[in-house]
Amino acid sequence: MFRGRSLLGAVVRVCISGPLIAGILIRANDSILFLLDGIPPLAVFAALSFACLGLLLYSLSNTIFRGFAASLLALAIVKAHADGIAEPMIKCFDGENARPCVAMVTGGNSGIGFATSKILARQGHSVILACRSESKCRRAAVDILNELGDVNGAKANVIAAPGLDLNSLYSVHEFVKTLGKEPIDLLINNAGLTPVGNTTTVDGFERGFGIMHVGHFALTRWLQERALLSPDARVLQVASDAMRFGSFHPSILKEENGEGDLRGEVTAGCSKLAPFCFPPSFVAGGMLSEELHTREHTWGAYPRSKLANVLFAREIGRRHPRIHASSMHPGNVYTAMSVGVSSYGVAFVDAAVDVYTRIVLRSGEQAARVVLNGAQLRDQGVPSGAFLNGLGRVVLESDLPSTARNDVVAAKLWDLSNKWIEDLSGQWQEM
Repeated sequence: MFRGRSLLGAVVRVCISGPLIAGILIRANDSILFLLDGIPPLAVFAALSFACLGLLLYSLSNTIFRGFAASLLALAIVKAHADGIAEPMIKCFDGENARPCVAMVTGGNSGIGFATSKILARQGHSVILACRSESKCRRAAVDILNELGDVNGAKANVIAAPGLDLNSLYSVHEFVKTLGKEPIDLLINNAGLTPVGNTTTVDGFERGFGIMHVGHFALTRWLQERALLSPDARVLQVASDAMRFGSFHPSILKEENGEGDLRGEVTAGCSKLAPFCFPPSFVAGGMLSEELHTREHTWGAYPRSKLANVLFAREIGRRHPRIHASSMHPGNVYTAMSVGVSSYGVAFVDAAVDVYTRIVLRSGEQAARVVLNGAQLRDQGVPSGAFLNGLGRVVLESDLPSTARNDVVAAKLWDLSNKWIEDLSGQWQEM
């Protein structure tokens, strides 16, 4: 082992300790950045970055073993803190008597949705897996039932409900018709994707926005209209802290059309077309510039979709006061979606990245615990519309970016979403 200050020695040390230090910054977004109320996350991130720089310099100036050990210990501490989330016990009531809940989880066949469904079933609740693929949906239900066996002396109740294609509002409409008559107490709008390229849904919406917002909005509305959503339901929107980088074109607040760039026009999610830029909440007004970007650069599609989830959760409680809604950042999670995003198409590289992400990121079950914390907020006296951080704690209103607490945009987005659904429903009736 050597202390050499040669370029080769420095490269070796960076290659060994660098990924661990990067892991600290990644997992800090699940815990440290939002641990202290009232302190801007950007200030905490700046301080943490300096600490990580110091750790990197320490790794460069010591033996390889010492640098690796220090970096690994620091990552282990951050990871243990981020993932030390207790499983919340979910309850539903008839008057003062507790009873099992009826829950629906979109995208319940994999990732966070699968883990959330399993926890709810383990606690004795009835769980409806709302999925697109029939084979994957039924396989997931069987896997949960086989793993759990009996729950409190009775077989776990997990129902496969395939056919929910959020890419098509007509599919969502027809899916709701296939459901039974028992009202849903807990609706978990979880299904999501990472948009790739400039694509649109069947109905012409930008794909990420159309699936993660419009599709879930329509599902929630049609469940209500058919009395399949309990009047006192809890609605959980699985969002992401990436919403801090989301924004809407300012035309959304104008009377004419009001859609801006939601129909497949490419958005960069920032005030200028660039791979990296300040979040729009840092610039005046917190919205995009008037110019519509037309190049194939869709970095902002995912953050905007998650911002829409947050605004939907804020608005539904105002429109329907008996419903309690919340949104949350489930954390940086090891799922099939994260594996797909980090795939480079080279076998040995993908294998190494897979091992790294398994070590650094949190499991689906740990993320599910964050999600289910949202189901306890009403009992804790937290108003509808709250946003939870990666520890499952409510983020102060003052700590949210201006875009995520813009209730004027939230109301406009609600009205637009209703209009789109009514217009499309009218077309189906004329067919």
